[in-house]
Amino acid sequence: MDLPQEIDDYLRESLEYALGHPVSARTLELNIRSSEETQRHIRDQCFILKSKLSEKDRIIQCIRAESSMNAHALKKFSEENQKLITEHTELLARCAKWDVECTLYERDIEALKEFGNQADERAKEAESRVLCLEDETSKLWEELQSLKKLSEGEFTENILIDTFISSFINEDEVASASLSFLEADSRVDLCQKMLKIWDGLVLFLVFFIPWIITINNSNTYIKNCV
Repeated sequence: MDLPQEIDDYLRESLEYALGHPVSARTLELNIRSSEETQRHIRDQCFILKSKLSEKDRIIQCIRAESSMNAHALKKFSEENQKLITEHTELLARCAKWDVECTLYERDIEALKEFGNQADERAKEAESRVLCLEDETSKLWEELQSLKKLSEGEFTENILIDTFISSFINEDEVASASLSFLEADSRVDLCQKMLKIWDGLVLFLVFFIPWIITINNSNTYIKNCV
């Protein structure tokens, strides 16, 4: 391969200089030019390297800042993690406490359900007793009304008997006054019965009038004493 003329001359003169032969001005010029070119190239390389170093320094500074931020964030994360661990422990303790409370609450619910069932049963029993008492009350009320009617009837009959006997005792015309009295109250059962046995009753009352007076006086005395 053929070398350029300048390179060939440079090599040749370099060999001659090494052998002690004098160097031509042209060779020296070429050497100077080559040195200048080399320096220029070195300066360019230094400038490039400086730029790269500056960029690397900038990157290093960014990495340092980022590392510092990451370290701060890591420290904060560690603190938050420790806080979360503490809160987690507290929550576990609360959960255990709530589990106990839930168990007690479930027991209370079961007890309340049982109490509610017992209350329902008692309510049903009470309702049944109320119905029975209402039936008994109704029956007692009917009996009371019957007794009241019977008492009123007996009271009316006693009044009629007293009035009838008094008419025999106090009136001169015994038969006519008594008969008029019975006929006026003929709707009363006792008066109807007495009208049917009127003839025998008149003889009975006339015959036993002294005893009737005595009994009447005794009843009056007893009432006054009471």
